[in-house]
Amino acid sequence: MFDFFNQLFRKQVSGKVPMVQEMLQRSDTEQLGYTNWQLSEHKASSIKYLHDEISRYFLDEASTSLLLINTAKSRGFILPYNVLPSDILAFQHLFDYFKAQILTLNYSLYLSDVKHYNRPKQVETIERHYLKPRMGYDFSAPLNQLYGNITIEHYLHNDKPQQIKFLVTPYNDRKYTAPLSFAHLVEQLLG
Repeated sequence: MFDFFNQLFRKQVSGKVPMVQEMLQRSDTEQLGYTNWQLSEHKASSIKYLHDEISRYFLDEASTSLLLINTAKSRGFILPYNVLPSDILAFQHLFDYFKAQILTLNYSLYLSDVKHYNRPKQVETIERHYLKPRMGYDFSAPLNQLYGNITIEHYLHNDKPQQIKFLVTPYNDRKYTAPLSFAHLVEQLLG
């Protein structure tokens, strides 16, 4: 029995098995805070900053604060917490704002969950929104994948925000249309 618990906790520390996984739900207080944040100057300045930084990337200028992801299989960015003058809840609101923006683009929310991992020096929490395009039911033509599947993750260490990761993964199959450009998605997300 002792070996069972040793193996279980070893798996949790190695990062593969969360201690707890549950559905992500916001409290009434968090939802009210989000509504107030949407009307704030902080939201406007955060969105403008992100738009400017990502635009610099598309103009082949170096970004000093964002890590932009551009691989054969995915596109996206990682936004560190310390880049924006932001408090913990404002960063969480930005994470939820990204989800809300994607939902306006003919996407559906497939999953919102939160996982807690036991790490050697902290508890790592990953909040995640996973969104899929609404493709319809016409199978006589290629399915419109829009931009592909979208994953938005909010990383915290001991309840302190670390980063937001925004990742788009298109389908690479002839059953689907070619994905729309990541630059267009950024305009829709931050425009």
